[in-house]
Amino acid sequence: MTPTDSSGPATVEDVVQIMGRQDDLLIAQILRTGATKKEVLEAYTWLYADDHMGGVRRPQTGRVGAVLDILEADQTSPGEP
Repeated sequence: MTPTDSSGPATVEDVVQIMGRQDDLLIAQILRTGATKKEVLEAYTWLYADDHMGGVRRPQTGRVGAVLDILEADQTSPGEP
């Protein structure tokens, strides 16, 4: 697999490259979805982009939706005010 090939599942390095260093458990949860680097990037972008067309969000399905659910749950994890 070449470094630019995004057809296979994302790696730890891919997730860190997209999101920065994260908790190992969060990374493991994302990797378990089998999402590609492109899918992880899409989910991350949907969650953190400033231009959601006035807050309207199209429903995400499949692996992108699974990663998005994980990221959203992480934002509201216990211990935060």
